[in-house]
Amino acid sequence: MDVAIFIDQRGRTPEGKERVKQYLDQVGGVEIVTGRSARTKDGQMDYLMVRDDGKRRFGAVAYVKPATSGLTLRLAREDVADLATDYIQFRDVKAGHQYVVNCPLTSDEAVKWAVQLTHRALAKVREA
Repeated sequence: MDVAIFIDQRGRTPEGKERVKQYLDQVGGVEIVTGRSARTKDGQMDYLMVRDDGKRRFGAVAYVKPATSGLTLRLAREDVADLATDYIQFRDVKAGHQYVVNCPLTSDEAVKWAVQLTHRALAKVREA
């Protein structure tokens, strides 16, 4: 499915849809794939996966939900310990979980942080 169509169909607000598109346009060096499901009518889940566009595949470095403008990244607390911003939120997950950091796309400034965090997640999987 075309990513822009997916965002338009799954997004709830014009502002949220625009921020998701803005984030995806700015992140660069990634592959965008829709989540798949056998349980939905169109075979798609409610999220987009942001993957490294390089040779090695480690799954998604981020998951974007157009409906909520939510972004969950493949980063742990220690990966962002040097950053001080209100745009970073932490998920309450089991120890060792790979996807701990959220950065909701709630403003243009949040989108800038999200791009920076995605580049950090890409660097992490490229070093692995």
